[in-house]
Amino acid sequence: IGPELNKLKKLAGNKIEFMGLVSDIQLADLYADAKAVVFPQEEDFGIVPLEAMASGKPVIAYRAGGALETVEDGKTGIFFNQLTEDSLIQAIQKFETMDFDPKICRAQALFLFPRKMFLFCVLSATRSCFVFRIKTSWLFALIVCLLQRFFSIAIIVSIF
Repeated sequence: IGPELNKLKKLAGNKIEFMGLVSDIQLADLYADAKAVVFPQEEDFGIVPLEAMASGKPVIAYRAGGALETVEDGKTGIFFNQLTEDSLIQAIQKFETMDFDPKICRAQALFLFPRKMFLFCVLSATRSCFVFRIKTSWLFALIVCLLQRFFSIAIIVSIF
């Protein structure tokens, strides 16, 4: 998926598992197992943060685009200000010191996007979602997250 996939796999070595396209059920399981979802891109709307919050997971998002309208800083996630490793590292380190209530995350998603409309969009959006799982550390995957800008698809990061 995408012209940069082989470069990213080489860069990641055995630290990251590239899962490719996943089924709706697998995607729901990945959200359920995630500690948080990293959203390192600017999109006009961005369904991924809403999917994450609907799953009770906070979002670590680039401070731009639709994420500004959906993620509540400190309540349903946190922001990083620049598309740099340092900015993302600082956000992840800050995230690690915070607690997020899954009920608040879910309530935010459902408030912003009523259930019927949300389910329709989630089902259609998951067809273009590329997933990878970090096998060791959040920090090792930062460069891969930042390279996501070269893809026109969403990336969900989960730690296992």
